[in-house]
This record gives sequence, structure tokens and C-alpha cells, in this order.
Amino acid sequence: MKTHTTKGREMVDRITEDLGIGTLRHDTVMRNIVELHHETLDGSGYPHGLSGDEIPLEARIVSVADIFDALTSERPYKEPWSVSEAFDELDRMAAAGRIDATCVGALRRAPDEISSILFRHPEPPVPTTP
Repeated sequence: MKTHTTKGREMVDRITEDLGIGTLRHDTVMRNIVELHHETLDGSGYPHGLSGDEIPLEARIVSVADIFDALTSERPYKEPWSVSEAFDELDRMAAAGRIDATCVGALRRAPDEISSILFRHPEPPVPTTP
């Protein structure tokens, strides 16, 4: 599981090189998101153990979005959390210094967009094993 960030970065590098688009204006942003979205402000994340401002803003933003999505999505091992429960957890993680509180606040200020996205993209049912 912990290798998906570096493998993803390698895939992005290969694709952009193969297509000759490795020098696009925002290619670094894309690479940072793919590789660094599991870094945590306290340095306990992966793959590099970056902390604080060493983690680019775009990766901190996607980290919060990724956690929110994981919490509010059904998984074979858990039921989806409510938006309120997910925000409570994001607040706990921000207070503990793991994720960016400013990014959590920005997401909190977008309830209409969150509702719209959840409505437009409902979770498909998780298959159960017989």
C-alpha cells in the first residue's frame, strides 16, 4: 500500500516523458500530488517523512480531500461515515498536527459543493462475498 505514491510518481514521469509533456507548466504540481499526498505535517507520513512546510500546499490539499473521501465512502470493512463525522475526524487530525487545519477549514466552507459532489457521484455498492 505504501508504495502506491512512489509507483504513481514513476507512472506520471513515464507518461509525461512518453508524451513529451514533461515540461508542462504545472507538471510539478501533478507530481507532488501523486507522490506526496500521504505525507503528514508531523512527519509521520510517507513516502519521505516530510513535515510542515516541506509538504507542498497541493499535496496538503489533496491529503485532506483523500481522507474525507475515504471516511465518507463505503469499504468492504466499514460503513461510510457521515459528513459531520468525517469533519470531526479531520478536526481531530488537524488538532493533532497531522493535516493542515487551513485546508480542513476551506473544505468546511464548501458544504454546497460537497453535497453536490456526493449527489452527482454516489458510491457504487460494495460487492459482498457469498
